[in-house]
Formats: sequence, structure tokens, C-alpha cells
Amino acid sequence: MGAVWMLGATGCNFPDFAPENEVASVRILATRADKPYATPGDTVNLDVLAFDGRKEKAQPMRVFWIPTVCTDPPEGAPYECYPAFAGAFPRGQDLTPLLKEGTSFSLDVPEDVLGMPGPSGPPEPGSVPFYKTLVVFNMACAGHVEYIGARGMGPQAVPFGCFDADRKELGPEDFMFAFSRVFVFPLLPNSNPVIDHLSFDFATIDPNDGITVDHCTMPEIEQCPVKPLDISVPESSQEPDPSYRTADGEMGKERILVDYYITGGQVNSTRLLYDPESGKVGTTAADLRAPLAAGEEMLFAVVRDNRGGLAWLEIPLHVR
Repeated sequence: MGAVWMLGATGCNFPDFAPENEVASVRILATRADKPYATPGDTVNLDVLAFDGRKEKAQPMRVFWIPTVCTDPPEGAPYECYPAFAGAFPRGQDLTPLLKEGTSFSLDVPEDVLGMPGPSGPPEPGSVPFYKTLVVFNMACAGHVEYIGARGMGPQAVPFGCFDADRKELGPEDFMFAFSRVFVFPLLPNSNPVIDHLSFDFATIDPNDGITVDHCTMPEIEQCPVKPLDISVPESSQEPDPSYRTADGEMGKERILVDYYITGGQVNSTRLLYDPESGKVGTTAADLRAPLAAGEEMLFAVVRDNRGGLAWLEIPLHVR
């Protein structure tokens, strides 16, 4: 169960047949909370990892947050929050004054959140729910955001759009709509994982200096040679997970993975770092192929545990 679980909600944001971890458009890659499992009364600070991978940028990317947090939608489904937006936002107007712009956002968890009603209704009389789900929405847009409302494409259709100065709606390369789930538990803490370092070709990388490689001279990227890319996360980052039980009924630990994203070249998307039962995985290196052309690219490593903890690195990729 993730405290802050990031999912895109605009549909496909990638060119046909391109790997999903290739960043070639406006993208939101992750959202991190300083308190992955919140308690009533907490202030939770969120940071977003967003990047504009477009080669041509008519307008710069901007990041917006919907300031109203949705409480406890049925089964945690974010689209159950959409009907409430109809009363909060006018149609056909630039919503910039009504949204929070920037890569960070703070929310105050109400002291009485466990007794508050949500779209699924109030708690049963005399009962206190074990947890509540708060859903936070953000958007990356190379323009301004407008409220559109239901589009007749089912309940999951995104009710917002991204528009240029002439009020022409922009496509998926210029816009991404996303949500994060924040779980509120009375007594169930979780910390973000820690990244010790990243290594490339068995050498430790300074994130500020980045990685320097020669461009690949093969005709196709799949023919390019690979070099190992690996990330080091200390064992202390794998905390007990009360929601996971082994076959013997013992409490297991968190599952920790790393997701890689790249703007040029090719890299494996996901690697398991820690297993809930066996712990640290022996082989975690991913294969990195250099781009076919020289230039400046970016590599992103996002470490996630299954309870919403996140950490990331942004690495410049210098291609000669």
C-alpha cells in the first residue's frame, strides 16, 4: 500500500513503440512526501519530479496542484473525486489563479480526519476506520490549465486540459495529469528510502558531474553495447511491513524497487532491490545503452518502497 503512489491519468504519453521509461514529452515521474504515512494533525510536504523531454518547446512546462485534497474516495479510486471539481472550478477559464503552481505542495491533515466523511460517505456509527486515503492531484502543462468537465468517455476521463495562449487544447506531449495517494494511519510510520550512490560501469557517479559516454555508432539502439548501471540503497531502508505476512505467518518487510527513466539512449525500466522475504537481491544492475547521437540528455533513478516511500536522483548524461 503506497503512501504516495504516482500514476499518470491522461492515457498514453509516449510515441508509438517507445519504451515507457523514455522521457520524450512533458512528464511527471514521481511525487514524494516527507511523511509517507501521515498521522492526524500532520503537515505533509510533497515534492514532484517533473521533466520536459520535448525536443521543441514552444512554451515552457509548468507544474500545477489542485489545492483541494480529496478525502477517502470509494476504493481509493481517483476518478471518484472528479464530480466535486464541477463546483470548484469555472469552465473555459485559465485556472492559474485558482491552482498552486510549483514543484512543491503542503497539505495539513485534519485532526479529525479518521471521522470525516468522504465520497464513500461517513464511517459507520461508533466505528473508527483503520486509515483514510487522501488524494492529491497535480499537472504538468506547457501552457495553462482549464476545467473541461466530463467528456463523455467514461468516469476516468480527465476533466482538465492544457491550452496555449490562443486557447487551443494541447496534446499528450504537452500535458500530464497525475495523482498521489496519501494514507493516514494513527500509529504506522514509514520513512523514505535512502540512496547511498549510483554507479555506472562499476564506478561511483557524482550526481552533479553526471555520466559521460561516447555515442553509439550502430544503426539501431538495440544493437548498441550495454554497460551496467546500478544503485546502492542501504539495508536500513527496508522497514517491516505490517501488511505483509510470509507463508509461516511472520511479518515481512517492504519491497523496494528502482525505476529508471532516460531522455536519450536506452535503459531497463525497473529493477527489484529488496524482496519482502529474502531481503537484498543479489543482482540489481540495469543495462544502459548510449544514445545514437551526441548531445546532452538526462537519466532519472526513482527508488520506491511498496508503502509509498520515495527517493530519486537526477543525473546529467553527457554524450560525446
